[in-house]
Amino acid sequence: SFNLKKASKDIAENGRVIGIVTGFYIPQANPPASETDGPPGALVLAKGFFDMGMKVIIITDSYHETVIKLGLEFLGLEKDIPIILFPFDGQFDDPKRHSNERKFSKNSINWVSNFFTNDIGRKLSHLITIERVGPNHTIESITKHNNLNNRSVINKFESIVPKEKRNRCLNFRLEDITPFTAKTHLLFEEIINKKLPITTLGIGDQGNELGMGKINWENFLKADNNRRALSACRISTDYLIPCGISNWGGYALLAAVSQFLDKSHIFKKISFKEEKNILEYIVNKGPAVDGITGKQSLSVDGLAFEKYFEPIKELQKLFS
Repeated sequence: SFNLKKASKDIAENGRVIGIVTGFYIPQANPPASETDGPPGALVLAKGFFDMGMKVIIITDSYHETVIKLGLEFLGLEKDIPIILFPFDGQFDDPKRHSNERKFSKNSINWVSNFFTNDIGRKLSHLITIERVGPNHTIESITKHNNLNNRSVINKFESIVPKEKRNRCLNFRLEDITPFTAKTHLLFEEIINKKLPITTLGIGDQGNELGMGKINWENFLKADNNRRALSACRISTDYLIPCGISNWGGYALLAAVSQFLDKSHIFKKISFKEEKNILEYIVNKGPAVDGITGKQSLSVDGLAFEKYFEPIKELQKLFS
């Protein structure tokens, strides 16, 4: 269900230990860095859920550690919210790091297995992903996820997505960023494969993010000259919040959870000034860059901060 209401009710009623996965690397940016969409939304959720009495962890890889650390320090939460680093399969030039095939992901698979049996992983009630790229479709996922044995759809998939472009992490420019992306999708696969009692939720805006496998692949065919059909992520989550900018989905989720718990003051106290200061801090010190422009600027997905914050102000009006 693409259902904000159901997802937020689930967190309000059952949220005890929340894992948040984020971080989208922009290697072609100037400088190459973490994107300004994702980590700010993760920080908003982490602080909000923590203030509601939940335990929170943030899972990312080494490319985004500094940005998240800076954000938590700015909020004074660095001692309360641990950052868990998902490792890479080897150094950058290791072929295993350039593939999402399971046979080349042994280290990552072992790490995931250990994570879910260790102290914090065992206690997770929810795993949320916000603006985190995931591997695109394969013949197997097209058939399985969409219950399709429809030859014409499979033929279409084969003609649009060449073999060497399958099971890859592609950004919206269709550049392959697989080696820059630790295999966090395996966390979600493990929950499905082992039927772990953890509710998963995806937040994304382009179609190439973890969680978007919930949308039937054929729906991506109708958009922008097959670009989205090529990059659409195959990993599904229990709930999905598609939105214009992923951070907005984070704010919306927090607003809805706070309302269910009768703690809307937590959402209402989010301020334009503080959010701007956090973004400025991580952009300048991180560094972090705008994913669309590739520039180290106070903007998100090409929107200047003032414009970007408008929907959040509108959301807050609903609570006044």
